[in-house]
Amino acid sequence: MNIPSIKTLLLLFGGRPQPNAMLAAVLQPQRIIGLVSKDSPYTVGEVLEGIASFLNLDMQTNIQEERVDPYDTRQIQEVLSRVSFDAVGATGAPVPMVVTAYEFGRDDKIPVYYVNTQRGEILNLRGTEYRYPLTLKIDTSTYLGVYRLEIEPPEPDPPYSTSLQQREQAARLLGQHGQISGEVLGWLRATHQSSLRFQKQWTSSFKEQHWILLQQLQKWGLLKVRLFRKRKTPVPHSRIEITFPLEGERGFLFGKWLEVYTRLIAEKLTQEGLLDDVRQGLRFRVQEGKRELDFFALYKGMALLGSCKARRKPWKKDYLNELSAVADLLGGRYTYRFFLTDQSPPRRDNKNALRGFQEFVAHAQRLRIRVVTGEELPRWKAILRQEIKNPTYPLI
Repeated sequence: MNIPSIKTLLLLFGGRPQPNAMLAAVLQPQRIIGLVSKDSPYTVGEVLEGIASFLNLDMQTNIQEERVDPYDTRQIQEVLSRVSFDAVGATGAPVPMVVTAYEFGRDDKIPVYYVNTQRGEILNLRGTEYRYPLTLKIDTSTYLGVYRLEIEPPEPDPPYSTSLQQREQAARLLGQHGQISGEVLGWLRATHQSSLRFQKQWTSSFKEQHWILLQQLQKWGLLKVRLFRKRKTPVPHSRIEITFPLEGERGFLFGKWLEVYTRLIAEKLTQEGLLDDVRQGLRFRVQEGKRELDFFALYKGMALLGSCKARRKPWKKDYLNELSAVADLLGGRYTYRFFLTDQSPPRRDNKNALRGFQEFVAHAQRLRIRVVTGEELPRWKAILRQEIKNPTYPLI
């Protein structure tokens, strides 16, 4: 069943603008009236401008904004009595606003629409049998446009000696061996961050698979390893020389690879039709300056945001706060949020580190951020699929 076309759409704005933008994109109205709660924590005018731009509507003649006290039903009724509309978008608004608009249009049987993102549908609250699929597909540029934001060009890459194909192969390998990769790369990052050539001692906790991983990275040209004694494999405390061809390869293995892996796996879901757009290193400008997301994707008009931290000590609350602040700019609670790292949780006998990790996870839960550790990286595709279908933190 196709959703009926309308001329004028009344959108009820409370604390979440994203459902209104999604509904307007689906209904394609000729005119929009925004009934805005005075308590709205964002600038609705900018959101309306973004919707108008997306629908090619003139702000002066086709967009109208009315502000009300969300709990003053008489004031809401007064506004409704002097405007004309064919349908109501009610997702995310305070209950008194929704009920008042619902009752006001009862005699005219005006549809009241609710965007149910969990099931990918639009409900007409005047009849539960009226369900319409949420078939909204937009690209990243259009999504940012709703918030009056524009994509900034990426920073130039450092020089590489390897090809893009070689680096993508290496990123897949590292992601597939999440915990082992985190241990090897954490060992490499422990010292000599700025050097292209340095020596390390082989740690006693490493096994044969750690050496095989290094050998594979060498095969693809990401680094060179040399044993000082004539052995095929290192033994604990033996010296190894590590050489990076160029700055690009060093930076790639010290962090960039995780962003590449996150994107490559997500792109598989675009090929399967689950995700609509995937970006790595998305940059945009706000009043305070530039913002960047390591991972960005869209699912039926909703944003998936990710911060990737491939480093020895990733459990810093500031990383979560930064991601949460960007999410608030791009949909707030209507966003899926991920923090990804190649490091695994600390061992139980390291009580101080374990306490810091547990506090980090608790903070992530408060900010509705799904933490993906090194142990989970091989399942990143399954995690994405699961979070979309049954999110840890429902988008409400």
